[in-house]
Amino acid sequence: VNQFSWKDNALVLFLTTVFKATAEEQVIRARRRPAGDTAAKRAARQVFGPEVRKDLPVPIPIDQYNHKMGGVDISDQMRSYYQYCRSIRRGGWQSIAWNFLLEVVIVNSFITNGGNCLQPS
Repeated sequence: VNQFSWKDNALVLFLTTVFKATAEEQVIRARRRPAGDTAAKRAARQVFGPEVRKDLPVPIPIDQYNHKMGGVDISDQMRSYYQYCRSIRRGGWQSIAWNFLLEVVIVNSFITNGGNCLQPS
């Protein structure tokens, strides 16, 4: 499992078992300058200067997430509908991690099955 962070307009934390977060694994993408006037957006706009669009290096996991985030959002939405809540007598973070991973496995199994396990054959 690989954990890393990415700062775009805000800091985003990623957890992946598919990609390695190395500096060599980057792709160049055209990015838009952020609008607005918050402190984070002002810091991000310093990279762009007067340009509205600029080609910037983006790590491959971030690029893949941006292209497939609809699937991640659907998975998160389904996890919120079908929560597995069972108390575990261990440390707080172990209970949270176990419940999260179990919910992800259940939802991913449902999605992999095509979502038709509730329909009669």
